[in-house]
Amino acid sequence: DTFLVPPTAKTATVFFYINSIGSFTSDDYSLAPYSYVGFDKPRISLTFDDGWEENVTTVLPRLNHYGLTSTQYYTSQYISNTGDTSGVEAFNTVGHEIGSHTVTHPDLTTITLTQVISELTQSKQVLEAAAKKPVVNFASPYGGYNSQVISEIKKLYRSHRTVDEGYNSKDNFDAYHLKVQNM
Repeated sequence: DTFLVPPTAKTATVFFYINSIGSFTSDDYSLAPYSYVGFDKPRISLTFDDGWEENVTTVLPRLNHYGLTSTQYYTSQYISNTGDTSGVEAFNTVGHEIGSHTVTHPDLTTITLTQVISELTQSKQVLEAAAKKPVVNFASPYGGYNSQVISEIKKLYRSHRTVDEGYNSKDNFDAYHLKVQNM
């Protein structure tokens, strides 16, 4: 992996955590100047998963107070089961993005391909009906994905947010492997 240190740093230390009895060998280190190739300006996106009802009463007022918008990744079974689209409508009306987070929140790597397709497709349909506009971005429950899941996501969505920590830049940008800073 690559990591950046401030240009004024005199030293850097790399620690490895080994969580069981065993050994670890590491070599092939190199230190080289690196010029960061970033976006034209810093970009931060705030995302919330699952579509909890209290987000409307707790999160939305705070975001509005500070003039911030977010992406709300909804698990659509809560909407389908109750018919209540008020949370989606509340966020959507004031400019927040609605994203898909499946129907039932499974780890997509543990279910059949037919189930994966159903989870992705049905969630998209329910959320688009509630938002009254296209839902184009997706976040995997539990961060579970593999090449087969990504292949199916690409058929329906323009991006996939992971739970893999890191930074997205022009150097490493992959719309189907968006990295995050988890909080």
